[in-house]
Amino acid sequence: MVRHPNLEKCGLEEAVWTVRLQTRFGLERLFEYAFSYAWEHGFTRVTFADKPNVMRESGQFAQEIFENIAQNYLEIEADIHNIDVVALWIATKPEQFGVIVAENMFGDILSDLATGVMGGLGLAPSANVGNKIAYFEPVHGSAPRIARQNKANPSAMLYTTALLLDHLGFHDAAQQLSESVDQVIRAGKTVTYDLGGSASTRQMAEAVLNSVVNPVSVCRAAIVMVGDEFLSGQYLNTNLQDLSQSLNKRNIQVTRHFVCADQLQQISETVISCLRQEDLIIISGGLGSTSDDKTCDAIAKAVQRPLVHHEAVWQMIKGQLQRLGIAPDSSNVRQALFPETAKVLDNPTGTAPGFYLSSCGSFLVVLPGPPTQALALLEDYLENDEKKYSSVSRTQYAWTLIGIDESTIVHWVDGHFAHIWLVQKLPLPVNNWQCTQRCIGLQMIQTF
Repeated sequence: MVRHPNLEKCGLEEAVWTVRLQTRFGLERLFEYAFSYAWEHGFTRVTFADKPNVMRESGQFAQEIFENIAQNYLEIEADIHNIDVVALWIATKPEQFGVIVAENMFGDILSDLATGVMGGLGLAPSANVGNKIAYFEPVHGSAPRIARQNKANPSAMLYTTALLLDHLGFHDAAQQLSESVDQVIRAGKTVTYDLGGSASTRQMAEAVLNSVVNPVSVCRAAIVMVGDEFLSGQYLNTNLQDLSQSLNKRNIQVTRHFVCADQLQQISETVISCLRQEDLIIISGGLGSTSDDKTCDAIAKAVQRPLVHHEAVWQMIKGQLQRLGIAPDSSNVRQALFPETAKVLDNPTGTAPGFYLSSCGSFLVVLPGPPTQALALLEDYLENDEKKYSSVSRTQYAWTLIGIDESTIVHWVDGHFAHIWLVQKLPLPVNNWQCTQRCIGLQMIQTF
C-alpha cells in the first residue's frame, strides 16, 4: 500500500501516482553497456543523469549499482548529476561529456535535447541494443509534410547505418561512412534545405557516396583574432589576410574568421565553437603581460586544462627583456604559463611565445598579435608539421564570363561542377584576352 500525506488528505479517488520500476538486472545491463561503449570508443567519462534528491529510493538503488559497475572501469571517470543540470550542460557546454547514461524517461528527454544541439532530427541516429539482437533507426519519424518531395535529409539514416556497421564489427567501414557524411555537411555545397542548402535527398546521398568511394582529404581552418583595437577600427587587421594566405598556399581551406574582444569568456566560447568542427584553429593576439591579455587563460578554459609554468621559457623571457634594458616583473611571469600538454613556439623577435596543442580532434595554434611575429611563428609551425597536411590537395578554378551574367548560368554550374569548392569571378573587359589568360594561367577558360 502506497503511503503519502496527500493520499490521506485527498483520498484514493482524487489522486494518482506513477511507479518508477527499476530492476537490478536491467540497471546492471544498462550501466555495463555504457562503460563498455565508452572504453571501446575512447571516451574517458561516463555520466549518470538522474534525480536522486527527489526520487530517493530508486535513485539510491541505481546509484549503488552504477558505482559498483564503475569499479570495473577505473580508467574512466564516473559521475552522477541531476537531470536538470545535465540538460543545462548539454545546451551550454556539451563538449565536456563522454557517454551520458539515463533510465528511459530521462534518457528520452536528453536524447531529443542533444538532437537539437547537434543540429536537428535530420542528423540523429539511434540504436536499440538487446541481449541477443539490436535494431537501428534514425531518431526522426515520418515527415508527411515533405513526402515525395525528395528533400528529406539523409544524414540520420546514413549515420544510423554507420552505427549498425560498427555494431557488426565493421569498424573501419563505419568510420569511413560517418566521416564522409561529416565532410559533406562541413563542405556545405551539397546539403538539404534544413542545413541551409538546396540539394535533394538523392543529391546529398550521392555526394556522401562519392566521398566514400573517392575520399578527398581537406584540412579546414578557422582564424580567431583577439583585440579590442580591431573591433574599434583603431588598427587595420592585416593578420587575417596574412595568415589566411599562408594557410591557403598549403591547400588548407580557411572556412571562418572571428574577431574577439579582450574578454576571456568570448574568446573561450569562440574556440569551443570551433573544436571538432575545424581541423586547425589559429588564434592570434592577447599573449602579452597586461591585465587585458586573456587568450592563454581562455584557451585553458576551452580545453579544460590547467595552466603550468615553463621555467625554461621564463628564463628566455627574462633574458630578452634584460637585453632590451627592461627589468622583468611579476606581470611577465604570466607569459610563461601555458595549458598543460601545450608545446611552446619560440618567438625570437618578441617576448610573447606562442604554443600549440590538440583537443577534441582539432589542433590549436596560438600566436602573438604583432603581424610579423604571428606570421613567422605560423610559418614555422606549418613547416615543421607539414606531414599533417601533406595529403591535402585541391584544384582551384577561376572563371571569366564574357558577354553573359553569372545569374544566367548559375544553375548549369551547380549541376555540372558541384564538386568545385570555389568559383571566383574576375571582372575583366571583354576584349582583354591577354590579361584574362594571365589571370587564368593553365586553368580552364569557359566561354558562352
